[in-house]
Amino acid sequence: VVRINQLLTNLRGLVSATGLDLTAGSLNNRNGEISSLGSLTANVGQFDNREKGRL
Repeated sequence: VVRINQLLTNLRGLVSATGLDLTAGSLNNRNGEISSLGSLTANVGQFDNREKGRL
């Protein structure tokens, strides 16, 4: 479980888990990867996935 009230920045990074429940006011995933081997739930207000970001 990842809960961020404001901005989560994942520039060229990796957020990964067996199961992922992600909540953020805003998510910047430029050229980053967010992945899960199982279920993945994302509740995000604003989402920036430019520059080949992967979800």
